[in-house]
Order: sequence, then C-alpha cells, then structure tokens
Amino acid sequence: MITEPNKIEEVFSAALQRKSGPERTTFLDGICREDLELREQVEVLLSANESAGDFLEASPIGSDITMGESPLSEGPGTKISRYKLLEKIGEGGMAVVYMAEQTEPIRRKVALKIIKLGMDTRSVIARFEAERQALAMMDHPNIAKVLDAGATDTGRPYFVMELVKGTSITEYCNKNNLSMKQRLALFIQVCNAVQHAHQKGIIHRDLKPSNVMVTQREGTPVPKVIDFGIAKATNQRLTEKTLFTRYAHIIGTPTYMSPEQAELSELDVDTRTDIYSLGVLLYELLTGTTPFSEEELRKAGYIEMQRIIREDEPTKPSTKLSSLGETLTDVARDRNSTPELLRKTIRGDLDWIVMKSLEKNRARRYETASELAMDIEKHLNDEPVIAGPPGAVYRLRKFVRRNRVSVITGLLIAAALIMVAVLSAMYAAETEKARQETSTLLAGSYVDRAQALCEQGEVGRGMLWLADSLKIAPDESSDLGRAVRVSLAAWHSQLHSLRTVVQYPDEIKLVTFSPDGSRILAACLDGTVRICDSTTGQPIGRPLRHGSEVRFLVISPNGTRIATGGRNGSVRLWDAVTLEPVGEPTQHGEWYPVTVFSPDSSRLMTGGTDGTVRLWDADTGKSLGKAFQYEGEGERSVRALAFCPKALRVVLTIDKGIHQVFDADRVEPIGPPVKHQSTLRVAISPDGSRFATAGYGSIIRVWEAATGKLAYQPIVHGGIISALAFSPDGSWIVSGDNTRMALLWDAITGEPIGAPMRQRNTICAVAFSPDGSQLLACSIEKTARLWDTATLKPIGPPLEHDGWWPRASFSPDGSQILVADGYETAQVWRASPSPLEGNCERIVCWVQIVTGMELDPTGGINILDAPTWQQRRRRLEELGGSPVLSLPEL
Repeated sequence: MITEPNKIEEVFSAALQRKSGPERTTFLDGICREDLELREQVEVLLSANESAGDFLEASPIGSDITMGESPLSEGPGTKISRYKLLEKIGEGGMAVVYMAEQTEPIRRKVALKIIKLGMDTRSVIARFEAERQALAMMDHPNIAKVLDAGATDTGRPYFVMELVKGTSITEYCNKNNLSMKQRLALFIQVCNAVQHAHQKGIIHRDLKPSNVMVTQREGTPVPKVIDFGIAKATNQRLTEKTLFTRYAHIIGTPTYMSPEQAELSELDVDTRTDIYSLGVLLYELLTGTTPFSEEELRKAGYIEMQRIIREDEPTKPSTKLSSLGETLTDVARDRNSTPELLRKTIRGDLDWIVMKSLEKNRARRYETASELAMDIEKHLNDEPVIAGPPGAVYRLRKFVRRNRVSVITGLLIAAALIMVAVLSAMYAAETEKARQETSTLLAGSYVDRAQALCEQGEVGRGMLWLADSLKIAPDESSDLGRAVRVSLAAWHSQLHSLRTVVQYPDEIKLVTFSPDGSRILAACLDGTVRICDSTTGQPIGRPLRHGSEVRFLVISPNGTRIATGGRNGSVRLWDAVTLEPVGEPTQHGEWYPVTVFSPDSSRLMTGGTDGTVRLWDADTGKSLGKAFQYEGEGERSVRALAFCPKALRVVLTIDKGIHQVFDADRVEPIGPPVKHQSTLRVAISPDGSRFATAGYGSIIRVWEAATGKLAYQPIVHGGIISALAFSPDGSWIVSGDNTRMALLWDAITGEPIGAPMRQRNTICAVAFSPDGSQLLACSIEKTARLWDTATLKPIGPPLEHDGWWPRASFSPDGSQILVADGYETAQVWRASPSPLEGNCERIVCWVQIVTGMELDPTGGINILDAPTWQQRRRRLEELGGSPVLSLPEL
C-alpha cells in the first residue's frame, strides 16, 4: 500500500506539535492505527528532524544554483543526464520510479529511481545508496540489473535499472490460470535469485508479490526480484554513509514479515528471514491468500499485530482452502483445477514445505533458499521431501509448552505411582521370578542383536544368535519363543543355499558353467581344464591338457566347443562332447589372448598383445583367412572383442593411452583414435555403438565408436577403477573401485543411478545376471555380494571367501552362481533367496576384456573366489549343507 505524500506531511507536522515521548506515541497510535506504512514514514521523518538540528534553517539550495537552471521536481519530459523521463511507473514513501529513455551511447528503455524532493535525509540517502550497491553486487537472470548511477544537479542521487515490463507474480499466475506445477516452477526461479543475493551477502527483507515481477522473454515467463530498498548486508557495508535500523523499529511489510523482524529486540535478522517471506509468498501462490491477512493485521493494531506475527501458528494451506467458502471455486479455477483436486494437491508435501518455511523458530526453517527450492523439486519429482511431517518429539514438546502446569502435575503423579509399583514389585518378587526376568531380558537382547545382524546382511550369524536365544529363554516366555521361531523361518529364506561343493587337486584359476548349466568347467594352475557334473560334483571324462597355464576359458553358446587360451599366447579348440582337440594349437602373441565365440557358435575370434585379431571356424579349428593386424607404430594390444549385431568390434590399445575401434569384418577403423591415459578397463556396449575406458584417474570416459567423440562429459567415480561393464541391454554401466564402492550409471546420459553399493574391500570384478536384474560385485579378500539392480539393495548375506582375486560365473538361466576360491575348491550357490521364474534372456552381443574378467556368451559373467574348504566345512555343519565331493587325480 502506497501512502500519499500530502498525508505523510500532515501527520508529520501534527506530530511535531506534540512533545516527543508518550504524548507523541499516543497520538501516532491513534491516527496511524490502520496504516502501518504511514507510521513508518512519519517516524523516519521525525528521526531525521531530531538529528538535523538547525540544518533546516539554512537554504537547501546553494547560491550558485538558480531555479531556472535545475528544476526541483521531475516529471515526464524532464531530462536527467542522458536519460529522458517518459512516465511515472511506481512511487513509494521515499522515492519515485520513472520509465525513461536512454539517449546515448545506445537508445533503450530503462527504469530510473530517484529520491523524492524533500526526502533526501541522511538515513534515506544511505538506504537509497545501499539498495543501489546491493543491486550492483548481483548478477542473476532473475534479479533486475543496475545499469548506471549518478546525482541530479540538485544533488539528489538516482540510479538506472533494467526495465522490467510485467506484473506481480501472483497477478501473473492468476491472470494466466497457471497450474500448480507451473507456479512452483516460477517460485523455484525466485528461490534461486534469493539464494544468489544471500551468497553475495544481501538480505532482501521485503519479499512480497509486488517485488517479484514476471515478464515475458521469447514467450517464456521470467520472474524478476526487484526493490532492494531495505536490503541488508550480512558481512560487509553497502555504503560509506550512515545506515542503521533503529532499536524497536519494524522494517518490512507486516503481511510478509518474519517473527524476528517483528520482535523489536536486539535479535538481528539473517538470511532465514527471507526464507519466511518466501514461505508466505508460496502460501499465497497456493491458496490465493496469506497466512495472516492484511485486513486482520490492520484491525489488530500495532502491538497486537506484532504478537500475532511472533506467536500465532498459521493455518496449513490445505486447511486454509477449506475456510475460503465460495471463493474457493474461483481460487481453484485460477489454478486450472477443481476445489477437491486443489486440496488433494496441496495436502502433504506442499503443506509440510510451507509450514517448515513459516516456522516461528528460524532454526527450524530451511537453512537456505536453495534447500527450499530443492525440496520443491523433490516434490515435483515424486521424491521424499526434507520437510516431512513433524516428529513425535517435536509434537510432544509443543504439547508440553501449551499445557505446562497440567503436564508437570501429571508427571509427578505418574512418577509417584511408578515408584510405589516398583517398590511393591521389589519386595514381592521371588528369586525364581527374578532369574526368569533376567533370562528373558538376556534372550531379548540376543534377539535384538540377531535382528541387527540380519538387517545388515549377516543372516548366517544372526540366525545363530536367534538359536542361542531359544536356549536361554525360560519356558514361560512362550511369546518370545514363538517370535524367535517366526524370525528364524523368515530369515532362513534369505540365505544363499549351498548346492554343491567340489574339491580339486590344484589351485583353480577360472571356472564357468556349460550353456545348459549341467556341467562345471574349471581351469587349474597345472594347465588342465577339468569338467564335472554341477549337481553331483562327479568328474566327467579326462582333463583337457592345454600345455601352459590357462588364462582364458570359454564355451560356445551351443555347448559343442571349448576354447582355452594359455599364458604363453597359445589358443586351443576342443570338442565339448568327446573332449578331443579340434585342429592344431595356434600361437597368438607373447601373452595370453582374448577369446570369444560368435552367438551362433560358428566362429571363434581371438586377439593378442601383438595387435592381431583372427577368426576361426569353430567346427574345424581352421583359420577363416580374415586375420587383422594394426600396422601403426608403438605398443599395441587387443583390449576388447565383441560380436555385435552388424559386425565384429575390436578395441586396440595403441601406444600409451590411445585406443582405436576397428570393424574386424571390413578390416577398417571406426572413427578416429581416442586418448585416455592409464587405462585399466575397456568395455564395449552390446550394440557396438559405444565403448568405455577407465583406470587410475578415477574417470570413466564413454566414446561414440563412429566419431571418436565423447558421448557426454567424463564420469567422475572417485577412486582407481578396477572393474567396468555394460548391462546386457546396454542401458547401464557399472563400475567398481578401490574405495570399496560399486556405482551404477545411466549409459545414455552418464548420470548416476541411486546410492553407492558399498562392500568390505576393493571391488575387482562386476557382473550383471543375464536379464540384468541382479549385479554381482566381487571384492578382494573375503567377500562378494549380490545386489538388486532395481533397488540397489543387497540380496541376502555376503558370499565369503579367502582368495585374493575373486572369480565367479552366473549359470545361463541366472539362477545359480559358480564360485571358486583360487585354491582347490569350487561351490555352486543359488543366485537369490527365491528361485527365478522361467529362463532369463540370453546375451546376444557380449564383451570380453583382457584382464582376467570373463563374460560367458550364454549370460554367465565374470568369476568369483569362494572360501577355503576348511572354513566352508564348518559353515556347512552349522547350517546343514551338502557333503564334500572330491575329484580324483586323473
């Protein structure tokens, strides 16, 4: 509300006729009762008059200035410096805002704010210059910018701002019938602008709809925060002139004023006073009214108004709507909604967000405007908001404050009754009863311990604690015993059941399933591959003797061929039925090769450290004559091979940190080389359109194979990346590092998905189940864990092992995990607490990386170490596992 200057002058003159003190205060209480802004303006003039002394006895205009040379008042047509005033567009108690035309150096429309004639007191000028300095410090698209500043010929300061053509935010929203989502989107921009001001050390102190204008820019509404006339700096001076807020003097607009602004005490305001005003503005955007109406505060009077703002709790927005009566229909229509739908939309999250912003205790409000904006974004994204309903402790504290005498009386009576009951029980209890109570308490603590262990994934240990609680619980504790038995039955389903244990005569290096899951293939340190029945553990046929330590072991999708790669660079092909070699051994570089079968099992592709890729006929073992070798200079090696839907894909490492993708069918590069220093891991997407590199630099780069360009900004993982893989459908990337975390990423955008999956040690291998619903993360020394990719929660307890570098494989249908410990033991585990329904979809395009991690072409991925036999035997005896089946030396 803007008060006319003539009325201000009349009240000011009348107040001067009365003595300062109680007489003048009583006069102002009576005449300004319904006009708070009038009282504020008059008090400013009275303060300036008292500090001026005999200042007004001298002429305010110097002898060298004539009235003809410089007008004392401005209006349309007046020229101030290079600005021509066009029309008055706003007026307050101390200043006038004109729309003006800048004539040089460019022509444009601007807003020019100048102090009113007669209002240029020391405090007013200081506040005016503070606003100008505050605006000059900020640079934000949602805050009006200062373009220029100066003083008129009579010495009155002015400044020039960006001209904001628009209407207040509430008027704009109602006029255009903006929905709740559209209103909240505008409000978020306002919060961002206020956050920017706070970061610059500026508190607005007068946020309200008329100070948030909405203008159009290329058809898009853009809110602009204006009028920093009573802004305050938090950590610096805005002007060298004296600027202070007098003790017990209200600054701001009462309807939007925070309790601490109305406190009239030495409690200074901080940025959270703007949070309160933003809460009132949000309240009005939602309901069409403010928590305390202007009419209500005006009728209450000055002192009562302060008490209402400080003490009365506002009504929740959804409850406020119910009290609007017939006007509710109009309010809902302005929001492109119906009354019932509007109440339902506001009830819950928006109620909590508004009420948190309007907390009387500023410590309970949002700390920053950006936190408020973030909570609104969470509401729009259907995520849990920070505000939430008040907790039980908070509600109890509120109740105690309202009913202090009754609560204290009740507590004293209750304490007395409890004391009498306790003393009676102590004297009446017998020794046996005390022993039973002690046993029951101890059993209960065992149950609590067991529950905590089970919830942390230590289901096996937790069940042992539950069993012990049954031993010590007294017979009379039937309810406790029944609860323990129910818990045992419930948690038992969460155990990974051990299906088979097989002991080998030598250390196991690699292990995998056959495509139908009926056989287990294990490569031992002695250079042999041994095959056994996955159900019984009985050996099948004689070992396959490769001739050197086997570092790669793959079986064709149709189960008819086995390929082995040796540490000395040799490759051998075997008949999976007769276990006889197919063709002659081939040499492939000086180090172990990368090996992969085609999805139809007709071809075998191998790649070595010499940069050569060869294709073989899987039936005959003969070369298909399509050898491909990178001819460039420098160090080179095959880092990844893939059979993709349209062609073979090969990633070569060229010299140090340079990678090149090749189409092995057409023997030509795909896109230019890319550079990524210190690369440890390379993975190709299932469709071959992208590949990922990662390593020591904590960075994952995803490249477009066709162009060699980054698909998006590098992904920052946070540690040395030791594991990397695409999901079977290519929609996700999983990475693991030495900080004991596995992270899931959106392969299309590079954005993180969910929270980190934390394990006990460095993650050295990751693998998706064939259908991508589960993720296996293997850590060095001790554990591996199975995770649900939908919730990123662990499935069952950890799979423990004592090996240094874990190895494991999913069965083709994804229902089992084959585990080897790197010593002499292999085990088969059920992959989840409940059997999967039906068969999982097979992977038709897969990746194999030259690091010891392996992907089975039928869906089994990577290898996982298990515990040594001695540790597992004790665990089997405790949980009732299967007996040992030893493989004899063949």
